[in-house]
Amino acid sequence: MAGRPHGFMLGYGLACWDLDNVIDDDGVLHDDADQVLREVGDAAVWVERSMSGRGLHVFVWGDGDARVGEHISYYSRSRFIVVTGNRYRR
Repeated sequence: MAGRPHGFMLGYGLACWDLDNVIDDDGVLHDDADQVLREVGDAAVWVERSMSGRGLHVFVWGDGDARVGEHISYYSRSRFIVVTGNRYRR
């Protein structure tokens, strides 16, 4: 199984903010993504860089309807998120 991606199926309380293309070439986080991290705060279970290195996955305990935007989406069920284990620290 080495080299195969791992991930989580969201649901049963595990949700994820999926932030795409929110880290620029200099490693600076875009304002919208920074706002999500501030609002989530200590409720974040795990924050990691996505496979592209330019996005973030912010895992939280939550539910609610999916919200899909151009760069920022929220999913709480019936969605598989591939994880990298590359923890993001501010």
